[in-house]
Amino acid sequence: MAVRIVVDVMGADRPPGELVAGALAAARRLPIQLLLVGDRRLIEPHLPAAARVEVLHAPQFVPPHAPPVQAARRKDTSLARGLEALKQGKADAFLSPGNTGAVVAAALLTLGRLPGVKRPGLCASLPTLVGKEFLLIDVGATADPKPEHLVQFAIMGRLYAQEVLGFPQPSVGLLSIGTEPEKGDKLVRATHALLQGEDWFSGNVEPHDLLTRRPVDVVVCGG
Repeated sequence: MAVRIVVDVMGADRPPGELVAGALAAARRLPIQLLLVGDRRLIEPHLPAAARVEVLHAPQFVPPHAPPVQAARRKDTSLARGLEALKQGKADAFLSPGNTGAVVAAALLTLGRLPGVKRPGLCASLPTLVGKEFLLIDVGATADPKPEHLVQFAIMGRLYAQEVLGFPQPSVGLLSIGTEPEKGDKLVRATHALLQGEDWFSGNVEPHDLLTRRPVDVVVCGG
């Protein structure tokens, strides 16, 4: 069954036509259905006649350097309309190349958080020299996190690694300047103390080991 993806083609550093071309290239390789959100006049000239793509017209967009909260409150942008389509069940996922802060803020306002989740976390799957990827969380959603936020990032990252990446029993490491428990800043040391009783927690990991040794499946850090 094809995965339905909403793609916001506005608000990036590149012209909408390049994002449309990238989305079409992905659709040729993967079992996905596209819902492109943006100015119809800038999208349709780049669509082949036989393209099975739905277009949601949204001529307004969030500029790259717009204040996140102010931008997120606008309901007429391609970002807002794409997230609303996701909320209404018209798609399974949402993709935007735009302002990270605005995307996170708009997602919180439109979609909300799971019960109990205090702060959002962005994750990225990164390749390594040993041939197996690992997950890094948080990569920019939450500024100035507290130890309890990093603990939740560890739990969310572990669930994502298990359910999406297919790791059976994901191990978690905390990014620090040394592997010893006493190494790192106040945030890292406090987070380590909260996680150390979990059997899936492997302790601190150092940056230079991530791509060469891949010591854990999930790496937690402040965004």
